[in-house]
Amino acid sequence: MKRETTYYLGINRNKKSLTLNLKAPEGLALALKLASKADIILENQISGKLEKLGLGYDAVQALEPDIIYCSITGFGQTGPYREAPGYDAIIGGEAGLVFASQTGEGVYIDVSMFDAQLVAMSNVSSAWLNAGVEVVRVGTGHTNVAPYQVFETKDGYIMIGIANDIQFQRFSAELGQDWATRSQYRTNADRLANVTALLKDIGGVLKLQTTAELSATFRGKGFPFGSVNNMEQAFNHPQTKARKMVVDL
Repeated sequence: MKRETTYYLGINRNKKSLTLNLKAPEGLALALKLASKADIILENQISGKLEKLGLGYDAVQALEPDIIYCSITGFGQTGPYREAPGYDAIIGGEAGLVFASQTGEGVYIDVSMFDAQLVAMSNVSSAWLNAGVEVVRVGTGHTNVAPYQVFETKDGYIMIGIANDIQFQRFSAELGQDWATRSQYRTNADRLANVTALLKDIGGVLKLQTTAELSATFRGKGFPFGSVNNMEQAFNHPQTKARKMVVDL
């Protein structure tokens, strides 16, 4: 069996998968065929990506008029940040998370904060339940991927969320560094094994620029990042205004 982390196995348990090339006509046709027989579609691509590929809501709704099509993204389908990638920690730095659902029938739901807290710790709880590994304190960091944490900048802080090797290659290139080609940083496993040196190298470079300068460099480059905002900055955020999250009554 291929070696996988308990995190990966935990969040992907009981799932069935099918790999399709949506850029190929045959792959798109098969995806639309599957969609036409579905009741609910959930997707978490960057806003607008599936529309460009021909698998957006309008295309699916034309085949299945009563389809429930749910898009879960970092910043939503509107606003200046709509095409920005985002992970939980990135959104946490910028503002917060909002989740909503709707059903046509009534139902009684029993939810406790205790239950939610256990579920929210998906990576560390799966490590404990499946491998007996106790959690260690990592601050804003992550136990399974690196670099994935807050870094100090010249005038504040920035959250970097690198989840795979391709993103790390892009991140390194934008900073003019050769980190992605070094043997100790080439893969995520390598970076975790040498995380102390990695964070020192990255931190030394990020401190040389302001948060705004780094954000301008990173924007649209294919990896998640975000400024660490206070309340004033969060509520004056252009995405907050674009999504009309605050309304005067």
